[in-house]
Amino acid sequence: MRPTLALVCSALMFLFAACSGVQQTEGQPRDTEPTRPERSPTTTLASVETFNPSMYAVQPPQPELDVQHSVPDRLMRGEASKGVRRVVEGFRIQIFSSREKSTAERRRTEARDWWTQISQRAEIPEGLFPEQLPTNIAYRPPYYRVRIGSFAERERAEEALAFVQRKYPDAFIAQSRVTITR
Repeated sequence: MRPTLALVCSALMFLFAACSGVQQTEGQPRDTEPTRPERSPTTTLASVETFNPSMYAVQPPQPELDVQHSVPDRLMRGEASKGVRRVVEGFRIQIFSSREKSTAERRRTEARDWWTQISQRAEIPEGLFPEQLPTNIAYRPPYYRVRIGSFAERERAEEALAFVQRKYPDAFIAQSRVTITR
């Protein structure tokens, strides 16, 4: 029992010593942090800063700008969509239909020849058709259909139809997948 009593007594001594804290003796100064000047709301950093950089004539180095990039010129000019080709649901003008492929191919050749002739005489209203008139043959059994042009908007197709009907009076607008270049 004696060792237990000695252990309890030493534990109580440590407990009382820890709770007593540091005491200040009279007449001795307390350790304190250095005092800072009081800052008022109008105090600025310039009023308390003592460093004067004007004594030093050294200027920081200016970086040289030599930008190298691989961005295409048309993007740099803001023409990102110019010349872009895409396939859309659009319209063509159907000028002929036949059950025989050879007859449809002859009509397509005739349409290309007609286009070449009127292009040389400058009879085409400006902006109505592209320089090269797209002509194709669409096959849906049992007919081969000769169609010209490629239009994204129906209004443009109707303007072109009025011009084409001078040569092909039975022509009409047909929906089709077309390739558009912007």
